[in-house]
Amino acid sequence: MPPAGERDRGAGLLALKIGVSAGLLAYLLWRGDLAGIGAALRNADSRWVVVAVVLYSASHALNALRWQRYSRAFGFTAAPADFTRYYFAGLFVNLFMPGTIAGDLSRGMALGAPDGAGGAPRRTAALGSVVAHRLTGLAALLVLGGVAALVQRQVELPVTARLAAAVVPALAVALLLVGPSIVAGVAARVDKPVSMPSSWLAATAATLVAAGCYHALQIAAMIALARALDLGIAASTLGLFVPLVNAAGMVPVTLSGVGVREAGYVVLMGRIGVAEDQALALGLLGSLLVFAAGLLGAPAFFTSRPARSRRAPG
Repeated sequence: MPPAGERDRGAGLLALKIGVSAGLLAYLLWRGDLAGIGAALRNADSRWVVVAVVLYSASHALNALRWQRYSRAFGFTAAPADFTRYYFAGLFVNLFMPGTIAGDLSRGMALGAPDGAGGAPRRTAALGSVVAHRLTGLAALLVLGGVAALVQRQVELPVTARLAAAVVPALAVALLLVGPSIVAGVAARVDKPVSMPSSWLAATAATLVAAGCYHALQIAAMIALARALDLGIAASTLGLFVPLVNAAGMVPVTLSGVGVREAGYVVLMGRIGVAEDQALALGLLGSLLVFAAGLLGAPAFFTSRPARSRRAPG
């Protein structure tokens, strides 16, 4: 059991997140039309909502598999079922702890838990696989958002924004692919050698593609919810808005982005003439998806055990 001080800090962080989320939602609902929001939710096309649920669920199943495949470069040979269990347990942890960091630590520690050998190096490698998995996901999100910014026509963007949409994702991908080699080279020069997985480059390139599919499925889920609400927003425009809102929701001050997500859609969609009540309804449905996925991870969290696998030598 954690020390009393750690439990108190955890409870304080949870209370802060609940307070910020509740405050943001209360403000949005206060300034909105509750009858209009309720009508939008009641009249949502259930068929499109089902499509959104399927797409969102598929995105997380793919992301768990992506982590499992990427971790092979770090020498881990646990079964896909173990990775899926640890991944969904991490989603559950993310509901109650700051940002997505706690969930990442949770699944990394579960994968790296000693099973008779490995010790600290094994845990370090496991956490390294989680960090690399997260960074490739961020790079893929930047690429999708950048492409959407360049092709969408509903939002008028300044030239500087369009230039950044083209340059920043390309730099992020390039840094992700060549950065580890640069770090290893510099470390060798100062007699602090760093061992990089031999299959790093191929694994990173493959997982970037898979990460793009993961985020595309999540964007598609929000497009389906927008169709359910009959918002009339172009898919390319949502391809820009969803990454921006998702990135804002990662800031560790709310309960799984609740409040920030709804406010983000209200602000962004207000620029293209979408009524505030409809935008808020979309944000609420998006938050329901996030919470549903997180709660699905509860059984995995309470039943997770260290992986019965080894880390390959070297």
